[in-house]
Amino acid sequence: MKLPSSVTLAIALSTLFTTSAAADPAINITTIDLLDANSCPLDVLSCSPDSRNVNACCLPSMGLLVLVQQWFDGVGPSDAFTLHGLWPDTCAGGHGPPNGCDSLRVYNNVEARLKSYNGAQPGFMDEMNTYWGSFKGNNNGFWSYEWSKHGTCISNLSPSCTNPSTFIPNQDVYEYFRQALELRAQYDLYAALAKAGIMPRSNPDVEDMHEAIEAVFGADAQINCKGGVLNEVWMYFNVKNGNQYEPTAPKYPGSCRGSMANKDNYKVDYNNNNSSDKDKHWASRTDPNRHSDGTLFKRGCDCLY
Repeated sequence: MKLPSSVTLAIALSTLFTTSAAADPAINITTIDLLDANSCPLDVLSCSPDSRNVNACCLPSMGLLVLVQQWFDGVGPSDAFTLHGLWPDTCAGGHGPPNGCDSLRVYNNVEARLKSYNGAQPGFMDEMNTYWGSFKGNNNGFWSYEWSKHGTCISNLSPSCTNPSTFIPNQDVYEYFRQALELRAQYDLYAALAKAGIMPRSNPDVEDMHEAIEAVFGADAQINCKGGVLNEVWMYFNVKNGNQYEPTAPKYPGSCRGSMANKDNYKVDYNNNNSSDKDKHWASRTDPNRHSDGTLFKRGCDCLY
């Protein structure tokens, strides 16, 4: 995305954010101004004290970005997590409005918009279908929801932050999904866990997973279970220089707890703090609940956030 030009536009944002956003001491939600790129301070990290008065076209006003990767049977490659979304939160961890931050950019045809965007990298739509698929088979609905609720809340993606003479229709939509795909590839959870030996028929404690992720990426992640199985892994980022994402510690460790005994044929089940059950294990290829391809985790869902 091109950095802003010297034209100045002010767009009131105060009505676009929830109470949790307005109460956050490290968020500037008063204006988005189109400004000269040289006016954006270098190497100022979102949510840092120095970011308080930085223009929302330079840094996301909601300065804590959450990359959510999920695992779901039959979705994506057998050796990769897929994407749920890239969610901007307030610096205190509060969520944005339930219906997004810009009603004029709430779309129900995101797939068509991405396909029609002239500036896409080669293979972009293949990557979208591979790594951001919906288990329901409705990719357009999934992508439209994620864009409308979350993408519209990343302030520096707003078309108002780009010179109208250089803005390409749907550039903001494309940049949202491109950025998330790039982060997924850079923060490859499957590879990070495999490097620590966390594979089918291994017996890690969830703390081993936390340590493996932090060892590779320099920051821990939030590891969530749902219905007794690994569901999602959330990685948190602050942003500098417009689109440089820096991992930071999660707000919470997640809902998964405990260890998994070295025993085959049992699904992942370790989010019960008080459980004495020893039949806790990464799902194996012989697990009757598994897909025939023997994918590593029992996957969660692309449930609405």
